[in-house]
Amino acid sequence: MKLVNVICYYCGSNRSSFFDSENGFNLVKCDSCGLLYVNPRPSDEDITKGAETGLHQGEQTLDLTGSFNEEHVKRFNKILNKIYGKNIPAENSSWLDIGCGHGEFLIALKQKYDSKLIFKGCEPNSVKVDSAVSKGLDVETFFPEEHDGVYDYVSLLNVYSHLSNPLNSLNSWKNLVKTGGELLLETGDTTGLTTHTIAKPYYLPDHLSFATKDIVVDILKRVGFEIIKIHYFRHQGIPDLNLVNVPYDIKETITGKKNIKELKKYSRKYSYRDMWIRARRVED
Repeated sequence: MKLVNVICYYCGSNRSSFFDSENGFNLVKCDSCGLLYVNPRPSDEDITKGAETGLHQGEQTLDLTGSFNEEHVKRFNKILNKIYGKNIPAENSSWLDIGCGHGEFLIALKQKYDSKLIFKGCEPNSVKVDSAVSKGLDVETFFPEEHDGVYDYVSLLNVYSHLSNPLNSLNSWKNLVKTGGELLLETGDTTGLTTHTIAKPYYLPDHLSFATKDIVVDILKRVGFEIIKIHYFRHQGIPDLNLVNVPYDIKETITGKKNIKELKKYSRKYSYRDMWIRARRVED
């Protein structure tokens, strides 16, 4: 694996301070804007390979392909009800879910808006694509910046922190959203968090940065979105993943529903919040 030294993608500063370390990688904090990012990080080629295979190399290998999780569908249903309430999309509206994984969010959308929406998913991991397709979902692998479709809604859930440069990616992907259409972006808010209060593990180097609300909102405005509303939900804690010999502060590998109580107990130790940002694309 090749490592590259990088500067802060948000403010361009090359001055940072050590924040924490995990799995052989350092997480640093920008001295200027407070962005947390991995430095040095894997090369773009290694990042792409990790997204495609689910395998992320470090002191230990993380296998983050996982499997379909019905509990995620239930959680997404609750979140959709709180975010959109009784608001119903217009007939035949289109929705693209980028980084859709095994399709849990698409299934939640279908359960709520099946007669209203036309759904499509984009996912780089072929195992996840096969999993989603087996459930009757329209999911493909493609580079969003090369895709010629335009949608009424585009969602990016747990995608932001995996991008090497979210500012560049969002600027490239905005054309997937119709003018007046909506982007739904979910990521964590690290505002005011310390190494004692942020949720762990970080899953480095799969996650490459952790931003504050102000940073994400400003990036969205820079690339041509206006904020509709921001909703906060408790961080979902540790997802059901297959960790391959990862020496985190959890004593046992966590897999399956039998550990849900332990996951919830663990997540309550932290104040890390997930923010769901509704943003509308404005005229260029």
